Amino acid sequence: MPNVDLWVFSAPVEAMGQINSILAEFGVSGSFYGQPLEVNTVQLRIQAELTDDLIPQLVSSLAKTKATFELNSFADYSERYLHHPSLGVCRNEFDQAGEVVVRVGQLEQLLLESRGNLSDFSRGFRRLTGVPWLDLIEPYRKVAEYAIALPRAV
Repeated sequence: MPNVDLWVFSAPVEAMGQINSILAEFGVSGSFYGQPLEVNTVQLRIQAELTDDLIPQLVSSLAKTKATFELNSFADYSERYLHHPSLGVCRNEFDQAGEVVVRVGQLEQLLLESRGNLSDFSRGFRRLTGVPWLDLIEPYRKVAEYAIALPRAV
């Protein structure tokens, strides 16, 4: 059974009850705390064990709440789901070295779509590897690191 690390970076305060209900369906619970980057939003981080078939269902249910989140699953093969309300869900698999796995069929499709245009290929490759999602999520990670270091600096 894979270990799952779920970090809801930002969710509207109004969605807390809905998110708690979703998590309860999967036998998971957690405590929300304030999100310092956005007004009237909260965040949550939990770790749990879920079966492989439940993870996509959890991601789909959470995506409907308009929350920004990252779910990492660690098992025989690792995978990451990123969700941002403006981009939707991005799923990446990782190899043993922690690199994103891009399949030959995905590259072939990208080559056909870009028609030899290097700029279009580069943009498509960034999309395949989840870079646009990571760009939007990174500020949430940085503020969390800052908030943890702040008490030590004072």
